Amino acid sequence: MNTFKYVMFNNRRFILIPQSMNHSDVVSSFQLEDVHSAGFVQFYIKQYGNGDTEIEVDCYGESISLNKKSDGSNDEAIISRSLK
Repeated sequence: MNTFKYVMFNNRRFILIPQSMNHSDVVSSFQLEDVHSAGFVQFYIKQYGNGDTEIEVDCYGESISLNKKSDGSNDEAIISRSLK
């Protein structure tokens, strides 16, 4: 399991950042706007009996520094699609 912070923008693009950084610092550093949601994301590797694997994504929580909450399953779907 790997945990990161993330920021999702209105254009469905996102940034993953280490937990040690503030969401707002990244947004202001790159002069980014139009933040839709923000929070934490965990990645899990699911292994099937036939040897296949799949990466599962879990978005949750909120960014206090941006005053934005995770958009849960919507954010998970966007991040998951980018991994394929």
